[in-house]
Parts: sequence; C-alpha cells; structure tokens
Amino acid sequence: MNNSKENQPSFFDPVNLLIAVIIIAVILIISVSNLLENPESRQIRQTAEKKTEIICQRL
Repeated sequence: MNNSKENQPSFFDPVNLLIAVIIIAVILIISVSNLLENPESRQIRQTAEKKTEIICQRL
C-alpha cells in the first residue's frame, strides 16, 4: 500500500520559503527605491539609459 501523499513534496519546504522571501524582499526594495527617487536622480538615470541604448545599438 503506497501512500501518495507522503511522496509529494510540501509547498512550504524551507528552501521554497526562503526563495519566496528573497524574491518578495527584492521586489519591495525596488518598489521603495522607485518611490523615493527624486527628479534629479531620475534625470541622471534616464540620461544614462539613453546613452546605454545608443551604445548597444552601435554594437
């Protein structure tokens, strides 16, 4: 008599839980940093992104 419930891995394994917590933490950190971005740093970032796009297009 093979009980199939014992062979199925639990969704709340410590490894899965750790990975989920890390992913949620990264999402929260990125969200908070985007909310706290001031206009000066936004302008600097956008300029850098445009220059990066130009460089990548030339490659």
